[in-house]
Amino acid sequence: MTNIFDCGWFNLELNGVNLEISEHAVRNLIVYHIYFSDGRKPLSITRALKPQTTTTWISLPHGREQEAEELGIEIMKYLNRN
Repeated sequence: MTNIFDCGWFNLELNGVNLEISEHAVRNLIVYHIYFSDGRKPLSITRALKPQTTTTWISLPHGREQEAEELGIEIMKYLNRN
């Protein structure tokens, strides 16, 4: 059984806000932990499979899904992943 493994850090700028992002492998998930330069609370996000095999980004804990979706798309663009 695996625990959390640090896969690396990177930085992005989105809408004038600097983001410091760490990527972690947690069992069979990739989780991104995001720190914001504008004072927002840090956010952890991951991708979830929805019915009919579509994926969406979710926040951990739940409640910041709109933010998670926007940030997840930008992270994938930066990493050049689907």
